[in-house]
Amino acid sequence: MSDLTSLLARVEAATGPDRELDAAILEIMAGYRNLSTDGECQIWDRGNHGYWTLDGDDWNERLPSPTASIDAALALVQENLPGWNWSVMSQRPQGKPFAIARVARVIGDDVEGYDAIHDAAPLAILSALLRALIAQSKEQAHG
Repeated sequence: MSDLTSLLARVEAATGPDRELDAAILEIMAGYRNLSTDGECQIWDRGNHGYWTLDGDDWNERLPSPTASIDAALALVQENLPGWNWSVMSQRPQGKPFAIARVARVIGDDVEGYDAIHDAAPLAILSALLRALIAQSKEQAHG
């Protein structure tokens, strides 16, 4: 859970798209195993002695950027919280724009939901997703 908690802190502190943060998110949340990132944002698969660069190369496509793309962030919601609903709303009041994201599921007559607000919609989605995953981790630890 501490990986998720520290990742949430990094997402909430982010001010915009960040490929190093993308690497950490993809390592923890996108099903990669035994991976680490190097200083040039490459993800190494130590078990297979292969690698993927975040920006792609002659052999590999560019990996998604969940900090920059709403679609990439929502793909992580669908992968990590199957069956959950999501919503995202962008606001542009007289000040600077912001987004509100929510991930939720219905349990009997109740709704379990997690909300987040951020300046950027993908980061709001990731924050809500991480809050839900942290809560699930706590439930599993106590259950």
